[in-house]
Amino acid sequence: MKLSLINESEKPFRNRVEVYAIKDGKLYCGKYKDGSLGVFGGGTDGEALEEAAAREFEEETGYKIKNLKKAPVDPIEVIWKDAKSEKQKKRMEDYKGTRTWFYYGEFDDSNKKDKASGDDGKHGLTDVGLKELNDELIKSVISDTKDDGIIKQQKTREKVLNHIKGINK
Repeated sequence: MKLSLINESEKPFRNRVEVYAIKDGKLYCGKYKDGSLGVFGGGTDGEALEEAAAREFEEETGYKIKNLKKAPVDPIEVIWKDAKSEKQKKRMEDYKGTRTWFYYGEFDDSNKKDKASGDDGKHGLTDVGLKELNDELIKSVISDTKDDGIIKQQKTREKVLNHIKGINK
């Protein structure tokens, strides 16, 4: 294991975005391995948040998103305790966790790329498609977990979905 010369508390958070794409009252989403609702997103790579949100959504889905807006929730910070993958293990050398911002916009399926690009196209979600944004779907964001970071993410995702549902009535 590589020793870090940076004190853990001095490491920065890895900035990332999550994107909620809506069309005709439906959310473009999928399911994580545990069956909970998942959306698309990823690291900002030093870009402005809105640019990163649009790029990540297109990279992971092949679709564009229009009229992006920041969701009215505070970004959440999750400190990593254990690496869940080799990719995260490597990132833990430079970052102490993630800081996630939440964006939503209009799903644009008018000009889909042939396929999603690069490693980001491997988003890990199944059953991907447009799903009716209703209370049942919103409840599916919560899974049975004891991980404080995942619980924090799920509660914030639930707030974002309730906001979007409220403005799409």
